[in-house]
Amino acid sequence: MNLTEYAIAKGYKLSKPDSNLLTKLENDYKVRVGLDDPDPVYAVNPVNGASCAVNPLIWLLHRFVIRTYSTYGSSAGMNYNCKPVSIAIFDRVRYLILKLDKKAYAELID
Repeated sequence: MNLTEYAIAKGYKLSKPDSNLLTKLENDYKVRVGLDDPDPVYAVNPVNGASCAVNPLIWLLHRFVIRTYSTYGSSAGMNYNCKPVSIAIFDRVRYLILKLDKKAYAELID
């Protein structure tokens, strides 16, 4: 099951740009969700220690943001799985988390 199918199965309403972003994350950065992934998963904000229960899709998007941000300022630039990540993609993923789960965004990103 791809990320877009998973999001739709979870009841999320995705726009075409949202679906395109999830496809890009899968194809370019190898972000994957599995049918047997536990649900919910607990995600932690590495800055303030706050945590909350989220579904695997939100957890994956959060992990993408945190891992990408951890490479900010490196000589190679922002990257995920050794692939460059533009600020535009980074921001779109953050905003997708906000769109899909405002509580998780407030606890984990904001």
